[in-house]
Amino acid sequence: MEKENITSLPMVLSVRFGIRHTSIKALTMIKPGDVLELDQPSSKPFDLMVEGKIIGKCEVVSLDEKLGIRIVEIYDFPVDAI
Repeated sequence: MEKENITSLPMVLSVRFGIRHTSIKALTMIKPGDVLELDQPSSKPFDLMVEGKIIGKCEVVSLDEKLGIRIVEIYDFPVDAI
């Protein structure tokens, strides 16, 4: 596929707030109102991901009634690696 065609493909952009490793038993005990601690310190930027691959770092911002992200850092990556 030509590079011009690749760059116009739709991609899923997501933000990873953190990870928590847990057991199936612990998952079955989760109920509404429970709070689960993640491994990500709240003072550090979050992972910016495209199709499950980390491409940079970002901060979450409030935009009127919606959430948005402020890009902190973008890593060098070949477009065809995504």
